[in-house]
Amino acid sequence: LLDSDPLDPLQRWDDGRVKFQEPDRTPQITFDRVANRAYSVQFTDDLTEPWQFLDVPGNELRFGSTAGATMLLDTSPPPSDNRRFYRLLLSEP
Repeated sequence: LLDSDPLDPLQRWDDGRVKFQEPDRTPQITFDRVANRAYSVQFTDDLTEPWQFLDVPGNELRFGSTAGATMLLDTSPPPSDNRRFYRLLLSEP
């Protein structure tokens, strides 16, 4: 899907990071886009539960014509135990 060699360390894809904005600790999800691929972020608060679409601005499944970085803020209500898991879905046309 990424048009790269998974065994070549020079072609490694940066699959994403989560860090927390101060002062309110809002999760900030960043990842690199590859041209002509679509991305969406999902989350779950418990790995035994189904994954859900992260409904925040900028998390639309659309195919970009250029590569670049994407940053999303998870402004949804935080879980009661402050644990959340994220995954990045990648699609091709």
